[in-house]
Amino acid sequence: MARNGKQRVSFFLPNLLVGGAERATVYLANGLAQRGYHVDLVLMKAEGPNLQCVAEAVRIVDLNTRRATASILPLARYLRRERPDILLPALETANVAAFFGRALSRVPVPLAANVHTTLSRALTQPAGFRFRALARTVRWCYPRMDAIATVSRGAAEDLIRAAGARPQRVRVIYPILTEGIAEIARKPAGHPWFAAGQPGVVLGVGRLCPQKDFDTLIRAFALVRRQHKVRLVIFGEGDLRAELERIVKELDLTEVVALPGYVENIFSCMAKAALFALSSAWEAMPMVLTEALACGCPAVATDCRSGPEEILQGGRYGRLVPVGDVQALAEAICRTLSEARPEFPQEALRPFSADFVLDQYSQMIEEVTRG
Repeated sequence: MARNGKQRVSFFLPNLLVGGAERATVYLANGLAQRGYHVDLVLMKAEGPNLQCVAEAVRIVDLNTRRATASILPLARYLRRERPDILLPALETANVAAFFGRALSRVPVPLAANVHTTLSRALTQPAGFRFRALARTVRWCYPRMDAIATVSRGAAEDLIRAAGARPQRVRVIYPILTEGIAEIARKPAGHPWFAAGQPGVVLGVGRLCPQKDFDTLIRAFALVRRQHKVRLVIFGEGDLRAELERIVKELDLTEVVALPGYVENIFSCMAKAALFALSSAWEAMPMVLTEALACGCPAVATDCRSGPEEILQGGRYGRLVPVGDVQALAEAICRTLSEARPEFPQEALRPFSADFVLDQYSQMIEEVTRG
């Protein structure tokens, strides 16, 4: 229950491994704790590099489980023991486990799920039994949530359509942009191609997986090289590394394309890149695009569902191209490289600022707990 007149908020996640949802949840937990809420970060397994980012004021609760189904009973015990004022799970498996954990606990804690994906795409990936079962369960649970926060208008529309969520209970709250990003961006870049005097760099960032469609970006870059003597760097790791390296070799780009894995300070690379390219087939809210703009890097992006159109405001702050269109992406990159570096207005970042986002979460918590 609330202590000393402050509400007790419990977040629930599988872990704190590398990922946008995990990082966004840590920012929220830290921010609410700074505002005086009593915050617990309940994890199926307390592991991952984002653990080091959790503020001292946030209590970490480790359920010490590996699977969502195995976490239901420990979560129910936690709810019976601690009785938080609200439970805020994130990611589909945690959202579902939280629904059943609350039911098992018989504690009437309000449940406000966080959805960080375009649900219809997430639930139609590998067509194994586990994914089909999750899709059915999500469509049963989500309409019964007390509230659902989504990270973009497109994700909210998709959630209502794909899962039957009640529109009046769905709200759009953008993730928090890293604070002090401009200062971090001024530090040295972690790759030699971003040093002064080097050719310009087209930058891509993300997991090497089908969703990010770096195949299209590499093939578009091959066309860009006919007009601009630039290089391409794609930071990230994933299952498609070998396939992407094969394409690079096939197109004779090994001297001008690098896939160096992860880098510690991506913001300094963004600030020094000639252009940031988002080639995704789908997204929910690609914060990496917002981060690039915040670092002063010009950007082009696919007009995928969802997020890029909202961030770039319909093309006002960067060109939008059709998904999977090599020629259109190459042309957008070439035209942007030929122009003067644009100024991105800081006011456009206000919906991603900590104060703005935390105000919205505080309002949601107040409304949901008030009933």
